[in-house]
Amino acid sequence: MTFDIVPGSALVRRLRHGLLILAAAGALAACGFQPVFTAQDTGAGVMAPSADLAATQIRPIAGRRGQILHNLMLDRLNPRGRPRQPLYQLTTGLDVNVQSLGARADATSSRQQVEVIATARLDGVGEPQTFRARATSSYNTTESDYGSLVAQEDAIKRALNLIADELTVKIAAFFRNARAQT
Repeated sequence: MTFDIVPGSALVRRLRHGLLILAAAGALAACGFQPVFTAQDTGAGVMAPSADLAATQIRPIAGRRGQILHNLMLDRLNPRGRPRQPLYQLTTGLDVNVQSLGARADATSSRQQVEVIATARLDGVGEPQTFRARATSSYNTTESDYGSLVAQEDAIKRALNLIADELTVKIAAFFRNARAQT
């Protein structure tokens, strides 16, 4: 059986696509990419960043929005409950800013953007480490003040979820890199 390879044919496109995937996989492996949450051999035993995360006490964050972020961080860092003897403490500050984006003919705002910035300090690792995360979310305002308030709180909760995810990944990457250097 013989195949005629015609430039631009489906077979050529599939071969080219397969070669690109192989090249990308090879480049990714060559750069030292490793998933952040996998266990690694540290020489003193196998350790996973998730164990360090679980040993982190998350300090309360001021305000209702701080409580929401605190609970999201507990879900991510301490899914099996708070540590009894924490090795690390995470202190987080939160800043929420709301800006008008769109305007109606009567000069009232029709769209708002929420920017949430969190700064977290991790103590217990020698030098305190600082991590920053920023997320934005937007929402439409309505004639109803209550409807606009609910939309704003929903946008803030969406941004807080992104903040919690970003902080978790940054802290896990820090623990992974710190273990690799020891």
